[in-house]
Amino acid sequence: MTIIEIEEQTRGSVESCLKAKDIINDDTPLIIHTLDVQFFLKFRLQTLFMMEMAIY
Repeated sequence: MTIIEIEEQTRGSVESCLKAKDIINDDTPLIIHTLDVQFFLKFRLQTLFMMEMAIY
């Protein structure tokens, strides 16, 4: 996992994500999470990605 810190305040999560656009690898799965909500991971991401690859 990589966490990218930014120095200035943004107008929201989309603008914050755009700050990292130059270092995002398009060949790597990406999850963007907004901090002002709760998120409970109830599945294994590796299994999900393998299932998606099997569909293609």
